[in-house]
Amino acid sequence: MIFKIILTLIISACIGYATNFIAVKMLFRPLKPVFIKGKQLPFTPGIIPKGKPRLAKALGNAVSSTLLTDEDIHKALLNDTTKKKVSAEICSTIFEDNGKSIKESFSELFGEDDYASARNGIKNIICRKISEGLKKADIGSIIVSEGGAVIKEKLSGSMLAMFINDDLIASVAAPIGDKIEEYIDGNGKIKLEEITEQELAELEEKSLSQLLQDMGVSYEKLMNVIENIYEKLLADKLSSMLNCVDIQKIVEEKVNAMDTMDLENLVMSVMKTELNAVINLGALIGLIIGILNVLVNII
Repeated sequence: MIFKIILTLIISACIGYATNFIAVKMLFRPLKPVFIKGKQLPFTPGIIPKGKPRLAKALGNAVSSTLLTDEDIHKALLNDTTKKKVSAEICSTIFEDNGKSIKESFSELFGEDDYASARNGIKNIICRKISEGLKKADIGSIIVSEGGAVIKEKLSGSMLAMFINDDLIASVAAPIGDKIEEYIDGNGKIKLEEITEQELAELEEKSLSQLLQDMGVSYEKLMNVIENIYEKLLADKLSSMLNCVDIQKIVEEKVNAMDTMDLENLVMSVMKTELNAVINLGALIGLIIGILNVLVNII
């Protein structure tokens, strides 16, 4: 009698254990549909493999709408720690003395052809602006005016001052001014290009950090500028940039692309203790049911 009771309890506990063990395994197994005579067996594939598209969609929606909202990203990227870290990395990269000249650095960054094109464009702009400035300055008139004043000053108090008046000085200086204007129009561009080319050649042989130091830009000043640009850019443009990133779709595609075995390992790595507890609970419940069954039979 006692043996029968113990056997009943053991069998009940084993049934409860096996039931929950199978239920947990059916979350993932079988991995693929099982067919017999062309008909798919129920509960195949397992619950998670079968519902992976729905799981992926639900996870994507949860991440984008609750776990990682635009506001969360905005706060994360604009907090002082992140802002200073990003700015410091950019600033350190700029001030890093890697022995590369501006020419080498920008050629690597943009490509040699694009760098050469940009360099020529800058040179042309500089030459054009200086040339336009010289024309607006009216160098010939300045020479006539200033040259005449110098001549009068030099001759002041001498005998020649009695014979040389403003008209005579102007008649002498005016052709010189005209010749200078003519020279600037005809040869100014060539000379400007030669000078600008020399200056650019010297400039591009320096490193970026040397150039900044020559300009009086310290590490701290550049750091503040980068921080301000970073903060303004994210404050004004982050929302529009995030609109281009469909977080829900990314998460959904990642989950759908995961191998079912990898997904099982991921879930088990997080929930292994809890799922084992569920299996053991099945054994306990089976044991309790066995005890109740024995008590009912005795009574």
